[in-house]
Amino acid sequence: MKIKKIVNFVTSNVVGFSIGLVAAISLGVYAATTLSSSSVYYNNANSGGSSNNVSGALYELYNLAKKTNFKVVDYVKMTPTKTSFTVPMTLTGSTVNKTINPSELNLW
Repeated sequence: MKIKKIVNFVTSNVVGFSIGLVAAISLGVYAATTLSSSSVYYNNANSGGSSNNVSGALYELYNLAKKTNFKVVDYVKMTPTKTSFTVPMTLTGSTVNKTINPSELNLW
C-alpha cells in the first residue's frame, strides 16, 4: 500500500515539478541576460567612448576595432597593468603552479 501512495505522489507531482523547474531556469537566464551597466565594470578612459551602458560600450569598441587593420605578421606594443598572474599547473603540464609578470610582456 505504501508503494502505491509513493508512486501516486510522484506521478501526480512530476508535471508540477517540471513546470516549476522550467520557470526557475527561464527566470535565471532572463536575469543573467538583463544586467544593468552598473553591475558590470566598464572603463572608457582609454577607448575614447562615451557610452554609459554595456551594450553601447561593446558597440563602440567593436567599431574602433574594425578601423584597425592588423595583419597576421603585425606586432602590437602594449604593456599590461597586472604585475602578477599565477598559471595553474593543470594548464602547463608542470607539477607546480607558475607565476609570471604580465607587465614584462610588452610586445605581442
